[in-house]
Amino acid sequence: MNRIQFIDTDIIRMRKEYRKEKCTYDFENEQIPVGDNLFGFAYQEIADVGFHIMLPETFIDMPDEAVKRRYSAVNRPDIIKTSPDNMVNLTFSVLPETSKNAKICLQEIKEGLSEIHVDMVFYSGDVIKTEESEIHWMEFKSFARLDEIYNIMCVFSFGDRLIMGTFNCVFIEYEDWKPTVLAMLKTIGTRKEQKGVSE
Repeated sequence: MNRIQFIDTDIIRMRKEYRKEKCTYDFENEQIPVGDNLFGFAYQEIADVGFHIMLPETFIDMPDEAVKRRYSAVNRPDIIKTSPDNMVNLTFSVLPETSKNAKICLQEIKEGLSEIHVDMVFYSGDVIKTEESEIHWMEFKSFARLDEIYNIMCVFSFGDRLIMGTFNCVFIEYEDWKPTVLAMLKTIGTRKEQKGVSE
C-alpha cells in the first residue's frame, strides 16, 4: 500500500469519527465515508413521483438488462437507483392504497413478507419526521442464493401519493450503509438547501 492510500484511509477514519461525534451528515459540502469509500452526494429527482433525495453521485438508474435479471415483471419497482456494480440499490414505488396510513401499510407489508418468506429476520424500525412527511421504516435480513441481504423498507405519503422505498446491500456491509441511508431518507422532499442532517 502506498502513501496516498494510507492518507486516504486516515481521512476516511477521521471523517467517520467526526460524523459520529457531531451526528450530522453535510451531504452538500462534504464527502461521506461509507465503509472504505468516500461518496459525494447530490440531489436527484425521483421522476414521476415529484420528490428529491440526496443520493451518492455514482448512483445511476439500473440498466434494463440488470432490472430484468433481478426483478420479476410483477414486482418490479417504479424507480431503481443503483451503484455502478448493481450491488447497492434504492428503489421507490407508488402504492395503490393512497388512503391508508403509512404506518399501518408498512405493518401489513411486514406481515405479508413474514407469511411468504418465513426465513426473513426482522430487526428494528422507527419513524423519520421531516417537514413534508413522516417516513415509517423497518429493517430486515433476507436471503438470495448464497448471500444474506440487508434491507431497509419505508412507506410515506408525499402529496396525495403513498410511496414505498426499499434499500438493500449485502448484509456484511449493513453497518456501513444503515446510518447513511437513514440520513438520506431525511432529505426526501421538495428540493431545498441542506445545512446538515442529524442522524
